[in-house]
Amino acid sequence: MRAGDRVRLESKAGLNWTWRYPFITETARKMCQAHFAIDGEIVVLDLRGVSDFDALSSTPST
Repeated sequence: MRAGDRVRLESKAGLNWTWRYPFITETARKMCQAHFAIDGEIVVLDLRGVSDFDALSSTPST
C-alpha cells in the first residue's frame, strides 16, 4: 500500500513486513501514483520457473 511517501507491505494477518522486502518497498516508492494498494503474493522462482517456498522463507531480511 502506498499513501504519499509512505509505503507499507502487510502480511495476510496484518503484520508489517515492509522491512523484509526492501526491493518491493523501493519499487513502490518509484511508481508515479501517489496512492495505491496491490493485492498479491510474493514468490521466489527457481531456475526452472517453479515457485520455491523454502527459498522465500530463507530470504535474507536485509
